[in-house]
Amino acid sequence: MPLWRYFIIAEYIKNKRDFKLIYFGTAMQNAYETDHTGSYLSEMNLGDQEEAVRQLHLDVLSNNKRLYSSGCFDWFKKDNTNWYQVKIPLKRGDRVKETLTCVCYD
Repeated sequence: MPLWRYFIIAEYIKNKRDFKLIYFGTAMQNAYETDHTGSYLSEMNLGDQEEAVRQLHLDVLSNNKRLYSSGCFDWFKKDNTNWYQVKIPLKRGDRVKETLTCVCYD
C-alpha cells in the first residue's frame, strides 16, 4: 500500500506516560533520517515540542476523535519542511490505546 510509508502507529504505555512507536513509515524515516520503529516518543529528541506532540496523541485517545495539525520542521534545514497530519484513534479488538498518524510534506 503506497500510503503506509506516511504512517506512524504509536501505542500509549501508561506506566511510562510515553508512546512507543510500533511503526514508523519509510517517508518518516527519510524525513527524520532514522527509523524510530520501536523507540519511544521521548527518545526522538523533539526538544521543546516533545510535550506538545505527546499531548496531541493523548487528546486523540481521550476524545476518541481524529485531530488535524500542521507545522514546520524548521530545525531540519531541508526543502520539504512543512508538514500536515491527521491522527486517529486506532482500535484493536475492543480497546483503543494506539494512534495512527498520516503525515504529508511539501
